[in-house]
Parts: sequence; C-alpha cells; structure tokens
Amino acid sequence: MNQLYLRIIVDLVIFAGIFIFPWWFPLVLAIFCLFLFKGYFEVFLVGFFLDILYGAMVLPFFKTNILFTIICAVAFLISFFAKRNLSAYSS
Repeated sequence: MNQLYLRIIVDLVIFAGIFIFPWWFPLVLAIFCLFLFKGYFEVFLVGFFLDILYGAMVLPFFKTNILFTIICAVAFLISFFAKRNLSAYSS
C-alpha cells in the first residue's frame, strides 16, 4: 500500500477516533504515527481537536486549557530529535 494512502487512512481513523474512542486512544495513536511517518504534522490538529472536546483548565498558574496541544507539540519535538539519533531512521 502506498505510504500516502496509509497516512490518509490512519488520519481518518484518528480523527474519527477523537469522537468515538476515549481521549487517550487517538492521542496514543497520533504519537505512534510520529515515529511511523516522516513529518507527521497532523499531530498538532489532533491535539487541537482533543483540547476543543476534552480540554479543561488544568494549569491554573498559566490559565491555559491547551494541555493536549502542548503534549502533542512536546511529543513532536521529542520524535524529531529522536529520529535523528536512532539508527532505524538513518538514511
């Protein structure tokens, strides 16, 4: 199967899963996809939609409710730097 088609199917599963499954399932699947696909920027949209649906004031000192977006951004940065140093991703 072509990598693009697989990515589209996984994206549809994740975004449908935001509405169907508990909050942790699409989050874990999106973080897994960070290591499966190159440049998986969809993780930011997953975090945004999870914040819209499940977001709450969790950081009272910063008065923010974007916890899932922050988690996805940190996971993206970790995967970006981890992929540089892992031999499985070397060209």
